[in-house]
Amino acid sequence: MDKYQEVNWSDVFRRGIQSYIQLRQNPVPNLDCELKAVRMSSTWASSVPVLLVFLSVKNQMTTDIVVDRILMDLVFYEPPYQSEVLGGLHCQYFQFRHIPANSSSVFEIEGYPDERFIELFTKSIQKTFTVEALTVSTYVQGFVNPKIASKLQIRIPFDEWKEQAESALGQINAKRARMSRAKTPLDAR
Repeated sequence: MDKYQEVNWSDVFRRGIQSYIQLRQNPVPNLDCELKAVRMSSTWASSVPVLLVFLSVKNQMTTDIVVDRILMDLVFYEPPYQSEVLGGLHCQYFQFRHIPANSSSVFEIEGYPDERFIELFTKSIQKTFTVEALTVSTYVQGFVNPKIASKLQIRIPFDEWKEQAESALGQINAKRARMSRAKTPLDAR
């Protein structure tokens, strides 16, 4: 401790004790989650569609936390027909993220939908649709149980989705075309 004289050790101990007390009182972290955006993209390296989900996580505790993973299941449907799910997928985030006390952080969580589903869904969708996170499990270091949020929803304008999906699928097809040309021997061209 003498080596780091600039550190306010009483503050470090106070925060550690607060964190321990909160852990003992609550086996589940006190968090608030909100879906901020859902976007369609693609990965250049593997040429697959990627659904990017932007999730805001607010730490409502008086101590800092570290989120070590988030798992979520999403479904797509056209309101008001919630029972008629058009498709779904699992998304996950596996990185450590520090969230200070009483503040929030936005996580970019990836999911890899089936390419054929994206093509069919994009062609058929004609109006604003809903993406719903059936469950969002947020794991916090030191807590026994994850915080589980459910029924988080966001409405997606169909024209915005179509633009993003068509762009992503176009990039995937362009890369595949370049790769197939590169495999063709020079004399066959």
